[in-house]
Amino acid sequence: TDDAVIADALNTRQPLSDISRDGVDIVWLHFGEHPADDWVALQEVKATGDASLGYASDLKVDYDKLFGTKPQFTLRTRLDGLKNMLEYGLGRSDYAHRLTAIGGPCAAQATRVRLLPTLVHESRDAEPQSRMLMVRQSLLTSGWDEAAVCCWSIGMDDFSARMARLVTQS
Repeated sequence: TDDAVIADALNTRQPLSDISRDGVDIVWLHFGEHPADDWVALQEVKATGDASLGYASDLKVDYDKLFGTKPQFTLRTRLDGLKNMLEYGLGRSDYAHRLTAIGGPCAAQATRVRLLPTLVHESRDAEPQSRMLMVRQSLLTSGWDEAAVCCWSIGMDDFSARMARLVTQS
């Protein structure tokens, strides 16, 4: 098959930075055999050692920016940036031009955009199912199609201690 998947993980290049960079955390581009089979997945990631998992609510805030008033955060601007990366960074103008057809002016019309809100968290005493269900429901209320939203939760024992070890060992 001619399918191609390309990923850009903006904030994974400097995981121990004090502040994450603007933009979607991880972008997955899928180019099918035909342009109508193309899609983009936007994965926003939040990490917390707090068992309440309240930080997960910020996932919705990140996705709301896609159709907000600040041009640097809109879906079109982000897709245009990816087009530049494909064309000038990877020499794939054939794929870059196909990104123009992906997206839309609102969530309901962005039918080839998928959302992967992801929460990495302390597993002890946490209840990620209910928290991520709230995130999912809030995204659906914003107009995203049910099939477009897939929430992920990654629980780890001693999450905060693991993160602290990463910082001190770097």
